[in-house]
Amino acid sequence: MPETNTQEFAEYFQKQDRFSHKIGYKILSVSPGESEYEISVDDTFFNPVNIVHGGVLFSAMDSSAGAAMAAWIRSSDLKYKFMATASAEIKYRKSVTKGKLEFRAKLPIKNAQS
Repeated sequence: MPETNTQEFAEYFQKQDRFSHKIGYKILSVSPGESEYEISVDDTFFNPVNIVHGGVLFSAMDSSAGAAMAAWIRSSDLKYKFMATASAEIKYRKSVTKGKLEFRAKLPIKNAQS
């Protein structure tokens, strides 16, 4: 696996995230504990009330946080090198109908023990 502070790591992670290929979000940058993603949305992402489905937004946010965590884990001395979201909460503030959306994940990581 490539070094975690490189574009090569972002490309590697994107390739492994097969779900992103279906939805169309992509990594702009990733480093240990931080990442930026983007997705362009239009009416093909709408739910029945003509706004972007919350699952699209959640998926992009979850993957953005996952990339940040994966880069951090790979750069750490932790015994385990993989993770999955155990729980998440989103408080949607405003509906979205179209455009390019950017997601930034910055994880509040403290010194973890293996």
